[in-house]
Amino acid sequence: MKVANIIVAHKNPLQLQQLLRQYSADHFQNWVHVDKRIDLTPYKIILQQKNTNFLSKRIKVAWAGNSFVRVVLDSFEEVLKDPSVGYVNVMSGLDFPIKPTDSFYELLASSRDSERYEFLDICELSKWPYNGKPISDRFERYHLSDWTRKGRYFTERIINAILPRRQFYHGKMVPYGRSAWFTATRDFAKYSLDFFNEHPDYFRFLQYVWASDEFAFSSLIMNSPYREKVYQHHLRYIDWSEKKASPRTFTMEDYNKLAASDRYIARKFDASVDNNIINAIEKDFVNKKVTIS
Repeated sequence: MKVANIIVAHKNPLQLQQLLRQYSADHFQNWVHVDKRIDLTPYKIILQQKNTNFLSKRIKVAWAGNSFVRVVLDSFEEVLKDPSVGYVNVMSGLDFPIKPTDSFYELLASSRDSERYEFLDICELSKWPYNGKPISDRFERYHLSDWTRKGRYFTERIINAILPRRQFYHGKMVPYGRSAWFTATRDFAKYSLDFFNEHPDYFRFLQYVWASDEFAFSSLIMNSPYREKVYQHHLRYIDWSEKKASPRTFTMEDYNKLAASDRYIARKFDASVDNNIINAIEKDFVNKKVTIS
């Protein structure tokens, strides 16, 4: 069995190269999407690692837009052509492992039918970190997050003044969400592709949701037969303590918290902010040999 790492990147090619080299060719295949707005040339260094490829389709990824969902679906379609892939692991280029990657593989190999998600039933929550607004605003109101043209916010105000609020996926699903990053079985990745192909109205609905990537796959799995296989631990350490739209960027101040974590991957790191923490983690946490049973 191989684990297909699907990495969505937009900056820091050397940091990305450092991330990818943590994952051995014995157990992992790395597939990288680089935002189409970015010059690909500096990223070609990652091909020095034999188990790394670029995804063939590149699109422009808008922050909080539905374009991210399109990237994940396109990547599923490509990586599932390899019959050896048993899991897909959706990551950011600003992630980094905080445990030996062989131990991550061993965990997945020992529980082949489990889905690894962080999710919250947002219908039972009065608030979610969203600038103090009800989380339902993300899907009840219309958002043009993939627009990059002038007049987006004015157009949004006009649309929302005219059209009534809407239910999540027109009431066909109970909404779940939280993290856009997840680890899932090959079977669920295939189920996702089939569902989106058979229900194009789901993708159309998500096009006007703010940060639809935080709903799309969590809601799908929790309204599917795979619900019973969800393991409620998404394996990632993400610090939202600053209560911003993006999580905290780790520095050496976070070393002890990362060392004490039982998670396998942390987000997020930025070499332009503090490269020392990445190097320290690689040296102290990741470079330990694990025997695969």
